[in-house]
Amino acid sequence: MNAWSRGSFSAWLRNAHSCLSSIAPPAAAAGNKDVTSRVFPEMNHLFVHDPVGFPGNYTKLVNPRVEPEVVGAVAEWLLKRMR
Repeated sequence: MNAWSRGSFSAWLRNAHSCLSSIAPPAAAAGNKDVTSRVFPEMNHLFVHDPVGFPGNYTKLVNPRVEPEVVGAVAEWLLKRMR
């Protein structure tokens, strides 16, 4: 089992939640009045479904497009702020 096995990716995902919780408070303290952070499980940093998370597998991804869930979340976030 290598470092990018399913178990390691799960550990990374738990760490992602921890990292986000350490980013939002300083962003708000710096004067940002509207700070939102969110983890999209089993998606990589490109917002593509990637259950393994190993960069060497990018060419093996079934659908290398930004997931509709992410596009919808961003659209909702923008719509709430533009009204």
